[in-house]
Amino acid sequence: MNQPAEERFKRLEEEQKNLREEFRKLKEQITEPIKVTRLEIDSGSMHELLVQANNRLEQIIQTQTDRSERFDTLERGQQELKQDLHTLSDNWLDSLQENVDELKQDIAGVSADTLKIRESQGDFRDTLLEVKETMATKEDIKNMATKEDLAVMATKDDITRLEGLMLQLLQQKPPES
Repeated sequence: MNQPAEERFKRLEEEQKNLREEFRKLKEQITEPIKVTRLEIDSGSMHELLVQANNRLEQIIQTQTDRSERFDTLERGQQELKQDLHTLSDNWLDSLQENVDELKQDIAGVSADTLKIRESQGDFRDTLLEVKETMATKEDIKNMATKEDLAVMATKDDITRLEGLMLQLLQQKPPES
């Protein structure tokens, strides 16, 4: 025999085996038939129930549509709020950066002023030290002449006149032996 015909026979035998197996399984699945003693179909009330169910479904669809529109509106509002928040936060950050920059400039100015004050205080300290070195103490002031002392004190002219008088006196007196 031909090779293709032999294969064909084998395939047919195999299919026949499979069909028998499926038939056997179907036979096992069959149970005793159930006898229907009474079958009532009420087309009127069934139709009413279907109409009511259809109406309810239409209401549900309308409600869903309304809710979908509300959600769309809420989503648009949320997007607008996000945009507003983003704009406000950008503006706030820009303003904050400007304030920080101004504060940095003010701090730099204050630092320069502080440096000038320190230099000025150093100059005052040096001046005070010089004044302290040249200033009279309480003891120095006690030893100083008062106005009354100065009034009775001889002046240069008085001393010069006294010197002249002493010389005259010395010249008038004979030397003592």
